[in-house]
Amino acid sequence: MKQFKLSFTQENLQRHLNYNPRRVYTIRDEMKGRCGDLTIIDSEIYSVNKVYPTTLAEIKNPKNHLWKKEGFSSQEEYINEIQGIYGSNPDKQLYLMVLVWVPAEYVVVKWVLLSDSRFKKYLGVAGGNQE
Repeated sequence: MKQFKLSFTQENLQRHLNYNPRRVYTIRDEMKGRCGDLTIIDSEIYSVNKVYPTTLAEIKNPKNHLWKKEGFSSQEEYINEIQGIYGSNPDKQLYLMVLVWVPAEYVVVKWVLLSDSRFKKYLGVAGGNQE
């Protein structure tokens, strides 16, 4: 279980959190984390629940309702946003990450003393393996 950084524009972050603050769906062009890894979003800790490889062609499929889960009002608006960030190549490899909120009482903080007398903080979930 590792901690990784995930950045959002303020508008995008608000759209996600307004739709469902306990489960965030986000598309990335590289795998930022793996299942069980942790990230901090708006001062809250989220764990990667699932990562699905996908393409722009799959996202554009009219049967795909991912745009709703990401808080957009229409599929067209969602596709325009994705293409604006990642381009319009229908075969471009993308990753759908599903992140779930972790209640603070389940978060474990572990401080490790490094060889140069500095400390490094690791986050983990109680009952899971912490690094």
